Amino acid sequence: MLIAMHTHLNFICFVDRDFGLAGYFDRLETDIDKNFLNLKEWYGWHFPELATLLTEPPLYAKAILALGIIRLLSFFLETI
Repeated sequence: MLIAMHTHLNFICFVDRDFGLAGYFDRLETDIDKNFLNLKEWYGWHFPELATLLTEPPLYAKAILALGIIRLLSFFLETI
């Protein structure tokens, strides 16, 4: 009987934790969407063609990062 109650309590803890994680995932998704919209707004002025080519947030962020690295490398090569 004690073992059955212990498993029941563990199940309740797992269910509570899963509902708590669902809230965190929702918050994470909204934060990612907000940051993606900010990136599109900020870099849309400089690279408007990226918004039509890349619609997925991770790809868009990686492209902006790659463009920044290329620009930084070209700056350092010009100074040498």
